[in-house]
Amino acid sequence: YTNPGDVVLDNCMGSGTTGVAAVQTGRKFIGIERDPDYFAIAKGRVLGTKPPGLSAVARFHAWNAKALELQAFLNERVRA
Repeated sequence: YTNPGDVVLDNCMGSGTTGVAAVQTGRKFIGIERDPDYFAIAKGRVLGTKPPGLSAVARFHAWNAKALELQAFLNERVRA
């Protein structure tokens, strides 16, 4: 699993589906492909993909902060 801003590596990129998903979810992407035809397809798809808006990333971080607060609360309750 990765978080927004993390790097996703696809060593057999094919048509770039993983790269598209990475960009759409705010990840950085490194793709490797031997076949020049597939590389051209993937490059066009990945470069044509828009990253999420700032609000989507902000919502993730807000959710993550709430999850951390809940985990800390539960940890305290278990120790008590």
